Amino acid sequence: MRSLIVAAAGPRLDSDTRETWLRRAADLVGVSFRQARAVYYGEISGPNCEAVRKFEAAAEQRAREGAAHLADQFDSLLAQLVEGAPFLDRREVDALYRVADKLRSAYGLRQD
Repeated sequence: MRSLIVAAAGPRLDSDTRETWLRRAADLVGVSFRQARAVYYGEISGPNCEAVRKFEAAAEQRAREGAAHLADQFDSLLAQLVEGAPFLDRREVDALYRVADKLRSAYGLRQD
């Protein structure tokens, strides 16, 4: 269950104690510190637990945001590559753009 906390709240910072990190994670998902600590230590688990469901939802949202950011970075790098290398085959370039599109579609993201 520790990985669920990390997926939802991110890794501990060097300046964090375990307590401050768990408090931040609890605040982020809207559960009490005690519930966050219980999830972290595996005292409560399973899909029927509300705290676990909240951490899972937060982890999924964080993954979506990360995927969107990664896809945008990929598009930006690809645009720079195409600009600097006009000799690239258009089919290869289109295939690379589809990689970012697949990343977006895997996480249900729209390209604006």
